[in-house]
Amino acid sequence: MNKLMTLGLVFNLLSIAPSFAKGFKSISVNDGIEVLNNTSFSAESVAISDDGEKICWIAKSKDSKIVIPSDVFYRDLGDKKVHRLDKHGFLNAFTKCSFDQDNNLVTSKLHWRPLALSRTIIMGLLKGEFDPIGYASSITTMNENQKVLSAIMPKSLDLKSDRIFLKHPRFSPDGKWLTYYLKHGKKLEGVYLHHLATGKTHQLSAVYDKHPTWSPEGDKILFHFQIDATETNPEQAYLGYFDLELNDNGDIKSSKRIMLDDIEKVGFRYQKHPAMLAGTDFVFFHGEEEAGDKKDLFVRELKPSSKTYKLKLKLNDLKITKAKHPASGAFDNKIVFIGKVKDTKEDQVLMLSPKAIDNILNEIE
Repeated sequence: MNKLMTLGLVFNLLSIAPSFAKGFKSISVNDGIEVLNNTSFSAESVAISDDGEKICWIAKSKDSKIVIPSDVFYRDLGDKKVHRLDKHGFLNAFTKCSFDQDNNLVTSKLHWRPLALSRTIIMGLLKGEFDPIGYASSITTMNENQKVLSAIMPKSLDLKSDRIFLKHPRFSPDGKWLTYYLKHGKKLEGVYLHHLATGKTHQLSAVYDKHPTWSPEGDKILFHFQIDATETNPEQAYLGYFDLELNDNGDIKSSKRIMLDDIEKVGFRYQKHPAMLAGTDFVFFHGEEEAGDKKDLFVRELKPSSKTYKLKLKLNDLKITKAKHPASGAFDNKIVFIGKVKDTKEDQVLMLSPKAIDNILNEIE
């Protein structure tokens, strides 16, 4: 639901036929990209199940400038039929979707309250970004028959109000833990970890860490740390992860926050939405080379000071002019993402096939 201010990044990714764009090594990926959906309006925030069999994404219900992307669409990769998830209320909204260990849909859901929609639209027009105002929030899980299995409200997570927005929920690969992040004023921000069996909740960070995602082994949570734009400086974002040791009693034995770059030394970066590829140490993400550039996909190893590489993507000989929101499954070897193909109107749900990824990683290694 956020409409991010356009800003930049200084890094780049991968190389099969090595080339150099603005000083960063890149790779041309001319085949191995597949279209998973090209009929949605303003598609964003795609996710894939851990077994790689199902995908979901956020999009508009219709092609209209006054409609915000707030519906979940999903499909089985073995079946081309696209389904739309029931919001159980016309004015309710979804902002993110993912899957649990049983392939049930997990959503960040907003529940309408009086004046919530009008307040959100007015403030969005004034500020340039559409953060929900006045909605109640939940992490709602639904099965393939669209039956609600659970709805975790903020108060059940020891928060004072159900109108605190629970963002970007992701279940651990073993289904025992749930991570999400908060940004509610300056007092409530950072990544959180909730143990489902005991109800214990832990705050992993108290800074603006966003978009937590699990490593395939479930021992790390990846994120990006964001510095918002000011009148004089563009928005910046830096990749990092929490190195975790957890137990079945809902306690954290240890947690270490590790950044991939030293912010004081590297200067400007724009690196967002990390997704770790199963069976590797590589993380895919989107970024911008310079402030205001269109977003591209990048890849690097999940270790401090690792090199970054830029993907130059084509679909059927047409350049992919924008790529964002990569996602991966814990037990799968595909990367799904949102991309804009040259001379097309709408963003599409696309996939880097295992063959394309193998070629990329072979060049890096």
